Amino acid sequence: MKNLQYILLSTVMLFMGLVANASDINNKVTSENEPIHVYPIPANTQFHIDFKNNEFSDVTYKLVNLESGFTTTIDNQNSINHQISTFDVSLLPTGTYMLIIEENGKSIYTKKMVINHFGV
Repeated sequence: MKNLQYILLSTVMLFMGLVANASDINNKVTSENEPIHVYPIPANTQFHIDFKNNEFSDVTYKLVNLESGFTTTIDNQNSINHQISTFDVSLLPTGTYMLIIEENGKSIYTKKMVINHFGV
């Protein structure tokens, strides 16, 4: 099943031009040392992105639903400061998504995440 999800994700991202090749997806491993931290996962009604440095400009945030392939651009509704941003996902359906952060139209970060409204 994980192989099928990986193939689907790779196909969707390659089709959308979000990565140069499928191996780019595996190169985006998250750790506490990375400049971007996304939490909580799973998200209920909102999630946060913590930029550990302020080097990014002209940033766009997209969520791709991995089941349907539907892409939505999300807005930074409640910026706590220039480093931590909060996003409302309460109207998005429960499911598995790929978060894509682009700077000046180029993908700089991707993360698989789950939105689960816990019966809300």
